[in-house]
Amino acid sequence: MQRLWFTKILPSLFFFDKRKVVLFFVFLLFLFFSGIPAFAEPWSYTPPQRKAGNLFAYWGWNRAVFTHSTISFSGENYQFTLYKVKAADIPIPFRPKPFLNPATLTIPQYNFRVGIFIKDNWYLSFSDDHMKYKMNQDQTVKMKGYIDQSGTAYDGIYSGQQVQLTSNFLTFEHTNGLNYLNISTGKYKTLYTLGKKWDISAMGGGGMGILYPKTNTQLLNYRRHDEFHIAGMGVSSEAAICVTWGNRVFVQSEIKTGWIFMPDIQTTYGSADRARQQFGFLQGNVVFGVWIPSPW
Repeated sequence: MQRLWFTKILPSLFFFDKRKVVLFFVFLLFLFFSGIPAFAEPWSYTPPQRKAGNLFAYWGWNRAVFTHSTISFSGENYQFTLYKVKAADIPIPFRPKPFLNPATLTIPQYNFRVGIFIKDNWYLSFSDDHMKYKMNQDQTVKMKGYIDQSGTAYDGIYSGQQVQLTSNFLTFEHTNGLNYLNISTGKYKTLYTLGKKWDISAMGGGGMGILYPKTNTQLLNYRRHDEFHIAGMGVSSEAAICVTWGNRVFVQSEIKTGWIFMPDIQTTYGSADRARQQFGFLQGNVVFGVWIPSPW
């Protein structure tokens, strides 16, 4: 039974089944915004770790899904748009070395956050959401625009033709991270306490920030581009269930959703070559953290 829980049930709840992710998100919102008299403590209760001035930090991992995206490319001899482009994240199997080794911690899709309680139960935080985004190769999409003097078979004018996105035409991914660097604020509410050791809370909040992806692109016969660049901004909202033990350590299961707008994506090493896109995302995160007493 224990093996079944870790290999089947837990991943399906937090990562893989989109319908369960959405239902879990709705359930969290219900807990956060409604009063449930059966809980042991009033909603106004503030445990010691969430008093104003205290700090917290966490590290964990995510899975993400993305809406279809319209991507526009422009350069000196081309300007075209691809419609309803599909993409996916790039999870790696859990192994101790990449997930727990300090030298390889940034290889998986991770979430890092530090924050401070600006008043009882209300936090202000900085986060790095290291999602990975990879365009599905060889999919067929609608294309409008033109390509000229590329020296490839793709030169021509396009007015809605279906085009296959082969690797000879385009590879497009933010695989060293979308790197959504965001500031967020929100509130924790205690749902249940068990003595002085256990605290179960709901959290809800929202924020905004910049996108600093490392975009790996191979377009036509241009040299492959793979560099970090500030590409745009995003907005997001989040909800979570947090379980604290001993007023010091916690594990938190999160749902985070938002919209990303990137009008300035570098696609080659030419100064005129750019892409723009926007899309929605939904993350399922599991994170582990510590509550830090105020140093002041």
